[in-house]
Amino acid sequence: MKTKKIMMLLCSIVLLIAGCSKEKSSEPILQPQSDSIESKTGNDSISISSNVAKPDWTAPTEHDYASSMTAVVKIDLTASFPNAKEKDTEAGDDDLFAAFVGTQCVGVGELIDGLYYIYISAPDNAEENQVTLKYYNSELKNIFTAKDVFSFKNYAAIGTVSEPFTPTFTVEK
Repeated sequence: MKTKKIMMLLCSIVLLIAGCSKEKSSEPILQPQSDSIESKTGNDSISISSNVAKPDWTAPTEHDYASSMTAVVKIDLTASFPNAKEKDTEAGDDDLFAAFVGTQCVGVGELIDGLYYIYISAPDNAEENQVTLKYYNSELKNIFTAKDVFSFKNYAAIGTVSEPFTPTFTVEK
């Protein structure tokens, strides 16, 4: 537990420093997912409330993989589902947020002051892999998948404390 808190503190410091950097990468990390995902307007007619059981997403242990990246994420389901009630769309203590490469969970976020801090670790050859973010809302009892995916890049940071990444979501099918 103490190691996890130290890792979260280190991630926060790295993200704060990365957010202050004036250098910008010429290559975008975020990429739109394939056209098979429904459009934002298509989500208006989807019922976002369900009865999905809370998933058992488990992050790899800190020594499983040598490569890592971090993300600071703000959950705002009202951007993806304008007809949703705001109280149901805010991140809560019983919610889960995780990163996946394929079906493998490569990081589980920790909610601190309304933002998810996530340490994503992956195998050394992960540079070719696409990372997908998923969010389980305990009030709505449903899993949401971010429409934007990104390539895993060792030591990269997605979002900062002052400018968190706010993905748009679709209902997982």
